[in-house]
Order: sequence, then structure tokens, then C-alpha cells
Amino acid sequence: MYYTNFQKKEFDSYLEYLQLPQTTKLQGAKNIYIDLDTLLFSSNLKLNQSNHPYPIQDLMFKLNELLKTLGDIDAKPNREKQYRILRINLVDIKSTVDEDLFYWSYYSHKYTASKGTDIKALDEWHKFEDKLDVNKLAEFKARREINLSVYLNIIKNHTYFNRIIFASNRKDNPLIGEFGFDVAEEIYLNKVIKDHHAHNICSISPSCLTSALFFLAKDIISDYKLKNLRGSIISNSKKLSSEVQLDVKSILHHLDITETDSNNSDFIILINDLDLLTHIPEFEKNKPLFVVDLSVSESPNFSYMLLKNNSFSEVFAYAKKRHKEADHSAIIRALSAGLLSFARGSRFVDQIAVNYMDDYFSPLSIALNQPLKSFVNPISVLAQKLEDYNVKQQDS
Repeated sequence: MYYTNFQKKEFDSYLEYLQLPQTTKLQGAKNIYIDLDTLLFSSNLKLNQSNHPYPIQDLMFKLNELLKTLGDIDAKPNREKQYRILRINLVDIKSTVDEDLFYWSYYSHKYTASKGTDIKALDEWHKFEDKLDVNKLAEFKARREINLSVYLNIIKNHTYFNRIIFASNRKDNPLIGEFGFDVAEEIYLNKVIKDHHAHNICSISPSCLTSALFFLAKDIISDYKLKNLRGSIISNSKKLSSEVQLDVKSILHHLDITETDSNNSDFIILINDLDLLTHIPEFEKNKPLFVVDLSVSESPNFSYMLLKNNSFSEVFAYAKKRHKEADHSAIIRALSAGLLSFARGSRFVDQIAVNYMDDYFSPLSIALNQPLKSFVNPISVLAQKLEDYNVKQQDS
């Protein structure tokens, strides 16, 4: 029995495909995945730890409610053992505040890290502090202290969980990735984890390894005894960005999947990283394709060409990057669904159909300011190709 409070739409549909039970109550679950932001800000999902206005008392009330529920479950005699994962998204200051506040944070930490010797950093820190609105700066500082207090309480109560994962954000520019309050926060958290002897449960991990779908994929690989899996990564540009390469390789490594060439692989992860694709490159045929489209949401080229291509019959999973979605999130959506299809030996047709509608046709209709019904022809092609596959499966 599974419980999750995040990635629910995909997660629930994946469980339904696998015919696995799910629950909306912690008490009945065996595997529990909890996202802290979703827990704390369920009344307004536009809020998160980077922009919330709440005092520490409000956040601790919700956290203590969770801990009490878990404590009550643990106190029951003959209870079924639960496996619990808590994920905490650490705040990426660079992407959530204006430039002046980011550099104030950067030089403040740089000066502190120098133990008072970096006078240039001190001057820059004061220069940006003079430019900032006093109330805005005070609000930022207060929120950060509140968040750190919540983290401290979670680490102190780490024994309620099997894993607590602080999701770290990649620093896109290494030249300014060494300092900043988010960097200082990770250093602090590592120290607190060590001081509370919580390192067996608590860790700071890359965001690409923290989703509910990632852990479901791990479960499926284990439950279906999928050993010695081999996957091939192919990008349409043949020049996949270092960030995407790092994420997909890390995901495969932690799923115990060996990266190999397409000829020797069990499946192919086909990544479109071009916005204006003119043709689909050749690749190994008769291999399950886990398709990830990282082109901008209004770019129709790849998804439509794939739909018309003969290789569409080999597509076992499909995900197009959504508005403001991280690349690694789209990758794990496709990879986890593809592994489910691979484990079952048949295509996850509903996932392909729903994602084509949600990830491709709907954003395209908005971008072109046209109703969905104007895409009746390609939608009909999609429906026919999926139906043809179902007929073949029933006949075989």
C-alpha cells in the first residue's frame, strides 16, 4: 500500500497500471513518500520555503501533527512496518530572489567563510546591503531562520523516518556557486546531521534523486527482479548539455542500470534537446524507447514527427518538459514509466496518451491560442496508433 502527497497524478496512475494498492491515509500505508513543501503549504500550493509568510509556530504545528501521527502508528501493537521517506526541497537563492539580494547573500557568506580576511568581499557585502530595502532584507533573513529551525527539528526527530533527503540545487554557474546562504545552509545541515548522529537517515542529495517516481522505479526494479539492466542514452543534438548528462547518468547509476551503446542495451532513452528539429535521427530499431522531449513547450516539431514515425510503435513512455519543470523531472517521469512498461512487458499506453494530451497538445493549444479541437487530426493519429497497439497485443 503506497502513500504520497506529491507527484500524485503520475504516481497514482502508475500504481493503477501496476495494480498496486494506494491510500490517502498514513495509517494504512506501507511505503510513504512525503514532500515537506506540500505538507506545510497544502492550503496554497503557490507557496514554498522561498516565499511563505508564516511564523515558525504555524510550520511547527503542521510538522508536529505529522510526527504525532507517525508516533501513534509506531505505538500500535503488531503494526505493519512502514518505510518512510521525507523530502525537503532546499531553497535555491539565485532563482528565487532578485540579483542584489543574491549578491548580498553571496558576499556575506564569502566574507564569513574567509574568517574576516576577505576585505573585498566585506566591501561588496556592504555595498549590496546599502542598496536593499530594509524590510525586504529583514523578511528574507527571518524566513531563512524559520526554515532552518524547521530543518533542525526534523533532524532531531529523524528516527520517525527511514530516509530524510534534503534536495540540493545545482549551481548553474560554478563561478558563483561556491558561496551564498544556500551553500552555507548545506554546510550547516551537514554539521547538524553529524552532531545528531543522523547520517544513516539524513542526507543531502541532488534533486534528480529525490522524487516519488524515482523511488517507485527502484521498487519496481527490485520487485520484478530486473537485474543487470542496460540502458542507452541518445540525444537528437548529439551534444547533450553537461547538466542533463550528469542527471540522467546519476539516475541510471542509482537505479543500478548500466549505460551502454544502443546495440547492447535493453532500452533506449531518447532525449530531444532541440527546439526546431527537422528530422528524427536514426537509432537502433526494435528496442523500447523512453522518450523525453526537452524542447520548449510551444515547440511542436519533435512530438509530431515522432507520432508520424514508424518507431512510435516502440515508444514505451513519453514525457515532454512542462512549463517551469526541471529537466530531470521530465526525465524521471519518462524513465519510471518506461521501466514499468519494461517490467510488465507491454506498453504503458495510458501514460503515453495522457502525457501527449497534457504535455504536448494542451500547451501547444495555449501557445497558438487555438482550441484543442483544432488538433483533431494529430489527436486522431495518436488514438489510432495506440489502439492499433492494443489490438496487436490482444492478438499475440
